[in-house]
Amino acid sequence: MAIPLRVLILEDKAPDAELMLHELRRAGYEPEWHQVETEDDYLAGLDPAPDLILADYTLPQFDALRALHVLQKQGQDTPFVVVTGSASEEAAVECMKQGASDYLLKDRLVRLGEAVRHALEEKRLRDERRQTQSQLRESEHRYRSLFEDSRDAVYITDRDGRTVEVNQAALSLFGYTREEMMGFSLWDLYVQPEERERFRTEIEHTAAVRDFEVKLRRKDGEVRDCLFTWTVRRPEQDGSQGYQGTIRDVTEARRTQERIRGQLNRLNALRTIDMTITASLDPRVTFEVLLERLTSALGVDAVDILTFDRNTRTLTYAAGRGFHTSDVPLAQFKIGEGFAGNAAKNRTTVSVVDLDENWDGLGRPALRHEGFVSYYAAPMLAREPSTVSWRSFIEQGSSRTRSGSSSWRRLPHKGPSPSTTPRFLRSFIGPISS
Repeated sequence: MAIPLRVLILEDKAPDAELMLHELRRAGYEPEWHQVETEDDYLAGLDPAPDLILADYTLPQFDALRALHVLQKQGQDTPFVVVTGSASEEAAVECMKQGASDYLLKDRLVRLGEAVRHALEEKRLRDERRQTQSQLRESEHRYRSLFEDSRDAVYITDRDGRTVEVNQAALSLFGYTREEMMGFSLWDLYVQPEERERFRTEIEHTAAVRDFEVKLRRKDGEVRDCLFTWTVRRPEQDGSQGYQGTIRDVTEARRTQERIRGQLNRLNALRTIDMTITASLDPRVTFEVLLERLTSALGVDAVDILTFDRNTRTLTYAAGRGFHTSDVPLAQFKIGEGFAGNAAKNRTTVSVVDLDENWDGLGRPALRHEGFVSYYAAPMLAREPSTVSWRSFIEQGSSRTRSGSSSWRRLPHKGPSPSTTPRFLRSFIGPISS
């Protein structure tokens, strides 16, 4: 079956044009042709672009080289074959140098079919290369967009963890410039060396890891919780072997989870305390529940419960947990004395940020040796089904620094003093008979 072919013929002699068409048909083509002689007609014939141009080397008003330059100026890549009656070897070489597909003499048109097939095949290969290059550029653009626009840090390293490429998110996460990161080893960012070795062992064994949790250190020293999702980069990908993947910063998510977990623990503790106070007539049971729940839910170091005697208007130690000295259980003082006495008298909570500056206000000499740095006290009132009412006051203490949770912002704290291990104290006023 003949191959359709749109042909523009630049020729001033009709018989010569017919000879060209004859050879094309003999070679298996079915030409749809248009013959022109002037530059204006030639320009008009380029729209729409033909599949093939056959051009006489010399015409009265136009010539093949000029026609070739016009074609190139139009940005077209149509196969261009020069056909002439006679020309020098230098002219043929010049035509080929300028971009002609082939050069034929009119008395040797038997080669025209082969020359056209060769020219069309070269055009097809050029089109494929352009398409491939365009696809590569588009793919690179998409890759670069995904790479740079990703919210996660995207990392490519060699086998030793040295940076090959990173995106902007990685620079923001770790606080380095791109110049600082290039050649920088990712392994040096690990806070815990054992995590680094565990990661390398796992990825070399499985060729891929997902949501591998690590702690990494920023340039400013801040530690971030991160998740690695990485694969091994094989040599066939770009000639080198290494690793590539994403690093997701989950620090804030982890903190949120901890806050929620802490809030749930406190809610559970309060529910247990409420149920115990409501159900139990034995103060000792209530005290034990209070002590256990408060120390576990709030993570404090020490808790004591002081009972308030309405008749003598004194506060007396009833139960406690976490104290080092034996003098604490001997505590007894009047209402209105010290922080605990004032909290009971005014029925309000008392918190002290820095006990180093307020020991005199504490009014509890025995507590000086406990090493507390901050103080929190809260009065409580409960009524039982009987005629017994009871009031309680809670003191708790901790030596650990508290931060983050909104609830702990109500529990003042301070770092260690040079001479003591800091602790945090809370107290409860406890039940008495009416």
